[in-house]
Amino acid sequence: NPFERKKLLEHLLEAFEFKYLDLEVQNDYPLIVELQKKQDLHPNVHFILSTHTFSPPMYEHALKLLNKLKEFNVPLNHPQIIIKFVGRPDDTFDAIKTVKFLHHNCVNAIVLGIHHTADVLRYCGETLRQYVIFSRLDSDSVLSIPTLNALLTTTEDSPILTGLLGQSLGHSLSPIIHRILRESLDLNGRYFLFEVKNATNLGDVIAFLKTIGIRGINVTFPYKDAILKFIAEFTPEVLLTNATNTFLFSDSGIVAYNTDVTGFTKFLEANQLDVYSSALIFGAGGAGRSIALSLVRKDFSVIIVNRSSHRIKDFPPALRDKIFFTTLRDYERKMSKFDVDIYINATSLGLKDENPTKLVPIPRATEIILDLTYLPLAETKLIQLAKRNGLKAWDGKEFLFHQAVDAFEIWTGKKINRSACFNKFMRTQKKEEP
Repeated sequence: NPFERKKLLEHLLEAFEFKYLDLEVQNDYPLIVELQKKQDLHPNVHFILSTHTFSPPMYEHALKLLNKLKEFNVPLNHPQIIIKFVGRPDDTFDAIKTVKFLHHNCVNAIVLGIHHTADVLRYCGETLRQYVIFSRLDSDSVLSIPTLNALLTTTEDSPILTGLLGQSLGHSLSPIIHRILRESLDLNGRYFLFEVKNATNLGDVIAFLKTIGIRGINVTFPYKDAILKFIAEFTPEVLLTNATNTFLFSDSGIVAYNTDVTGFTKFLEANQLDVYSSALIFGAGGAGRSIALSLVRKDFSVIIVNRSSHRIKDFPPALRDKIFFTTLRDYERKMSKFDVDIYINATSLGLKDENPTKLVPIPRATEIILDLTYLPLAETKLIQLAKRNGLKAWDGKEFLFHQAVDAFEIWTGKKINRSACFNKFMRTQKKEEP
């Protein structure tokens, strides 16, 4: 009962000397109204006015909170008033918009998110002028609240703060890989997942990440093309593919790299797949173009199969002239002519249990199957099919690892023992026996 809570809190304020008193806006509004009527607040007490909500979007709930506090005539710029808002963001842009809004309207604020898309609000709390950051002591929690130890590792010795930007990232293995890479060199840091639902918000998100000390980011589906307009400097692999997957934030601007190209090359070499001479790639997006460049540099003949022909214009002329491009319809008619050593799925088909061979069947002479998608602790439909037919097959995990290491070495300037780290990573992907 709010009024019983008010009486109890008034007695506590009279009986004890508090440094901070955390009040719930929803339940403690009678006391909040009473306090604001007084000429002076309790002189030594800081009042934290808290609201928690578990449904997105975060910004809309924050707006409602501020309107409610204004109805109560709460002095938002009073040095003893701290506004605390904990919400569930729709995506990283929603979290950023909320923290900017509340810090603009309140002299003291704590804005925290309950989801991996808003982890950055806790780990970069000092940079974001968060009055206080809440953590937990152990790791056994259903909420996305970091442990005290995890928070401390991002505040000491120039932490390596990086992340992945994409649209749906809950399945990503990148945080595991980068934790292994940091631990191998005894470096502190954090790898965040920055989900952005709408491409129109990419510019705001990138600018925000650059200002709060993020060293660099990876970029994944579906933003490898849309992200290019925000870049100040391009490496050759980016110019030759019109695609990027790695940013380095520097004082002079943003430098774009394509470690999909270099990472795929290292994957080929590590598994002696560069001894083959021909490959078919299903998918002409950023990943497909990157894989094509890697293969062309290894003197492969490359066939690109895509749903429609308009994607050919995304290939820079220097790469376009070295590949053969065909649509799904033409592939079905001419399939018997396409004998290749390696079949590569460079689409997102497989993430939701799809089978890309229903659209692009595997040529008869093919010996190797590569699926750039992957499922944590499971095999994609394509990999299962390949193994049933006695073909050698790899999903995207090893390729992911090598492009991640290339990005990490760009961000840190340090070399990684790939073999040791890869073995450690793969051990995390084995199902425990029941």
